[in-house]
Amino acid sequence: MAECMMGLGAVAAAEGRAVDAARLLGAGEAALGAQVWPANRIDCERWVARARRSLGSSDYDRARAEGRTLSLEQAVARSERAIRHSVSSRTLSLEQAVDLALGRGYRQDPAGSPCPT
Repeated sequence: MAECMMGLGAVAAAEGRAVDAARLLGAGEAALGAQVWPANRIDCERWVARARRSLGSSDYDRARAEGRTLSLEQAVARSERAIRHSVSSRTLSLEQAVDLALGRGYRQDPAGSPCPT
């Protein structure tokens, strides 16, 4: 579940929702004890960097800290809202959102659109 929260944080980052990304990434880190699965570490670091760039370090750290203090129920509720937002906004296709949430990375093509890695 924790890796899925982090995956949804990646989806939020890809959609430009950096505050949601930081909170979901923080919630996932807290649930994992900050031990990201080695195969997902590079993708996770990329999405953390993207959210941090969008917010700036201090705002990112603040939102991440908020995520780390969420109860499991609160984190799941935020994850559910993130899924609903991703599907309704169509910023990413459903396939892209699912791939990101499951840890299948996406890179940006030259036009800035996510594409499979």
